Amino acid sequence: MRKFFLNLKFLKSSSFLALFLCIYTPLAMSAIGSITDPGFSSEEAPSEESFFGSLKGSARTKMSRSLRWGSWEDSFSQSAKHNLFDTLLIKMDLSLSYPLAESFSAFERFSAFKDMLLFMTVSYRRPVYDVPRNIEKYCYKSYFCFEEVNIGVSDSLLENYRLESQYSVYLTVPMTSISSYYKMKYLGLGAFFRTAYPFFSEERFQMKFISSHFFDTAVYGSRYANSYGSKRNDIFSLFNQAGLRFSYKDRAFIPVAFFYFSHQFALDYKLVPFHLMSLGCSAVWSTAKRLQIVAGLSWGGDIFQHEFSSRATDVDFFNADETSVSGGLSYSF
Repeated sequence: MRKFFLNLKFLKSSSFLALFLCIYTPLAMSAIGSITDPGFSSEEAPSEESFFGSLKGSARTKMSRSLRWGSWEDSFSQSAKHNLFDTLLIKMDLSLSYPLAESFSAFERFSAFKDMLLFMTVSYRRPVYDVPRNIEKYCYKSYFCFEEVNIGVSDSLLENYRLESQYSVYLTVPMTSISSYYKMKYLGLGAFFRTAYPFFSEERFQMKFISSHFFDTAVYGSRYANSYGSKRNDIFSLFNQAGLRFSYKDRAFIPVAFFYFSHQFALDYKLVPFHLMSLGCSAVWSTAKRLQIVAGLSWGGDIFQHEFSSRATDVDFFNADETSVSGGLSYSF
């Protein structure tokens, strides 16, 4: 993918570069998007002014695959079950932010808006390789695989007893997502809150408690998530994540480690609950000031009932078949 960077004359405008990063580069990082692994957090992003001035951004990409594997002879067979590309997904998030006071000078007089950021997050997801009918579940045709766009404001809360926190409120614009098209989703509203607290800190070693919380709701033109009426839309969903972050600064090859628990809860139009739980861990190596390598493992599954389903079938507590391994890159600019 680096060959796309050779023709520099197309990089004169920041708007084109933003689209370029989202579609082609394997670099990604943002707070809100399709990737929830805390290893991709922008906590370590440089604070100095970026190449684009006050416009800052983060980008991240993640490739993941279930550990379920078929025979080695069928690894590259498109029709064989559990081949190399079966369940192999790529996710990308691009987030751009700009100080609200610089966008609207009238806000400079209000202390509450002084450091508030106006942001936009774009997500992209598709199977790396699959038969056309499976790719079209994620994409228009086989290439336009954008998910929903989030637009909102974000700010940090006052630090109290070493507690770091950040909140965001945003609108979800579903026009780019084919899954939202099938669900007849008109508009979404969400809120995000993240905290970090150092439990233990020395000159070289630090341990932090981290948590992330998302709330989403939406307006639909239909109760059902598909044209057959066999899957129902969610009224709202709630995502909570908590874990520990370990860092050791004396050796560059020692990664920052994350261990975390995630839980998602949702209600559909018939008030039937849906739960998903998972345990995860990830490791982050900083290869440059703005670039990081991330590797992770997640184990979990649907609890009680599958999301968007009208009945509970084949739902196992912490299904080992849904264990996935992942790897990716994160970048801030």
